[in-house]
Amino acid sequence: MVKYGLLHHFFYAINLLNFGTSLLKTLGMKKLVTGIYLGFLMSVIAGCSGDIDEQQRKYHPAAGNALVSQQKRVSDYKKQAIDIMGMWYLNEWDLYHTIRFIDKQRVEFYTHIDTILTYDYEIRPDSLLIYNEGGDRLYINLIEKLSRDTLVFRNLLEKAGPQHYSRKRTKNLGK
Repeated sequence: MVKYGLLHHFFYAINLLNFGTSLLKTLGMKKLVTGIYLGFLMSVIAGCSGDIDEQQRKYHPAAGNALVSQQKRVSDYKKQAIDIMGMWYLNEWDLYHTIRFIDKQRVEFYTHIDTILTYDYEIRPDSLLIYNEGGDRLYINLIEKLSRDTLVFRNLLEKAGPQHYSRKRTKNLGK
């Protein structure tokens, strides 16, 4: 069976309705004509949308895969946002030795000079974006690895080089 596009169905419906409308108008049934016209037009439009979706699936199977892929990315993103929450330890007495993700918006950086820096943040699949209180982006911190117990940055704030954080404090970081 040959399937036609939406435009073909629309013109076919219009021609058919014009014939039916002229016939019923001659019989004096204008309200019936209007009801039939609207109902038929709606059924044609609804029927055509199914044909188009079926054709897209038949000739463009990647479209369905793209939706699944996008849903997986959203799921991975949500998992990443959950995995990053809480305390992270650098396990050396250095600048930003501890990071605390307070919630889905705020992060604290504990420094080696007993200062806590608080920023807004946004997590991306490959980076942590840091913003000031005014909403201006200050830093793009590239993430090499994020799991439930490991967080590795390629760079962190103004520090260059890999920064390896873990959930467990393995060293006494006191002064």
